[in-house]
Amino acid sequence: MDESRLQHFFSKDLKKKRGQKINYEEFEANPIWPILVETVQKMILYKNHLAYIRDHVLPSEPKITANELAQRLEIPLGEALVILWTLEKEKHKD
Repeated sequence: MDESRLQHFFSKDLKKKRGQKINYEEFEANPIWPILVETVQKMILYKNHLAYIRDHVLPSEPKITANELAQRLEIPLGEALVILWTLEKEKHKD
């Protein structure tokens, strides 16, 4: 997949407005999704960011978007997306 197609694939759902749900099934179906998830989960501050977002950001802003989260915490968009995906999966597991 060339870079422009890849960027379009991820950007279409990332342009969602506050409160609109991201369709993670499309991300999960993409062959590079597991690579992004693995890379983000290996980042040194990933667990700290995950805990901070779960415990401090989402309780007050449950509809925050990945773009807003990335800008607010000055983290990569991919990390914000993987964290929101992880927390969404945890929420449905309980």
